[in-house]
Amino acid sequence: MKRVLILGHAGFSGRYMTRYLQQIPGISLFGADLNKSGTIQEYQEDLTQFDSMNRIIERIKPDLVINLSGLIHSDDSGRLYASNVLPVINAIQSLIRNGLSGTGLLVISSASVYGDSGVCPIQEENIVRPVNVYGASKLAMEQLL
Repeated sequence: MKRVLILGHAGFSGRYMTRYLQQIPGISLFGADLNKSGTIQEYQEDLTQFDSMNRIIERIKPDLVINLSGLIHSDDSGRLYASNVLPVINAIQSLIRNGLSGTGLLVISSASVYGDSGVCPIQEENIVRPVNVYGASKLAMEQLL
C-alpha cells in the first residue's frame, strides 16, 4: 500500500486531489493542513513550522508527498511568502532527517510566476516575471527545488 501525504489537503486544490486519489486502489491517503476536511486521516498542523511537518512525516513515512499548501491572497506579504515557501523547505528537510530519500515530492506551482507577458498560451520556456507577491513566492518555491 502506497502512503501518500497531501499538504494542504483541505484547501481548494487539495480537496480535488484528495477526491481523485481516493478513487485509486492501493493508496493509503493522509492529509495535513491548518483546517480539517473530515474526509481522510488528517493532521491539523501549521506546515510553516518544521517541528509540525517533521512530526507528520516521521509518523506517516510517506512514499509520496504532494504539496498543495499555501495562500493566494493576504495583506501580509511575509505571511504569504512563508505559507508558499516554508512547507516545501520543511518537507525536504524532514524527508532528509527521516532518511526517506526514496520518497517522491510533487510540488504544484502557478502560472503567476510568468506574470502578464502577453504570450498565450503560456509555456514553461517563457521568461518568468511575477507581478505580485504570490507569483514571486511561487517562483521562490520553484527555484528552491
